[in-house]
Amino acid sequence: MAKKAPAKKAPAKKAAAKTTNLATLTKAGVVPADYQNFSVAEKQAIESLTATEVNTIISTKTKLGAGFFPKHATHGMFY
Repeated sequence: MAKKAPAKKAPAKKAAAKTTNLATLTKAGVVPADYQNFSVAEKQAIESLTATEVNTIISTKTKLGAGFFPKHATHGMFY
């Protein structure tokens, strides 16, 4: 009986780099690209959002217009 050649292993797939929520919101223009005033807790809260929540924030910004958030929710304003 002839020996079988060992099966070739498929090359390992590289995991795609996960985009962070903060990067996604920055790319969508919700967060200004140069904004650096988030606390560690705020960054953790942003990263804990689900993809659906991030998409909802982006959709809300789109529907309200680009000027809404800068006008009504600037840094230092607390409601």
